[in-house]
Amino acid sequence: MKLPVPDAWRQRWQKWLDRRIPPARQVELSHRSIFIVPNRVGLLFGVALFVMLVTAINYQNSLIYALTFWLFCVAMAAMNFTYRNLSGLTLAAGHA
Repeated sequence: MKLPVPDAWRQRWQKWLDRRIPPARQVELSHRSIFIVPNRVGLLFGVALFVMLVTAINYQNSLIYALTFWLFCVAMAAMNFTYRNLSGLTLAAGHA
């Protein structure tokens, strides 16, 4: 189920995106054009990490602390590797 997004927000996002990445037939991805944003699964992962952290604080359990921080570090490393894999990639529009 998708959340409804007001048209004003969508238009504002599109204007910002058009200013940031002007339309072109060929685009090289750089730090200005790579956006890593969480989807529903990513938000659920963040909520799970928060619940694990609260549980670790409540029960003073070092293993839960270690697992929580390890999973957080893995997620940050995955985002960094994703950025580095996409950086420098050139996208070209083909003929339809």
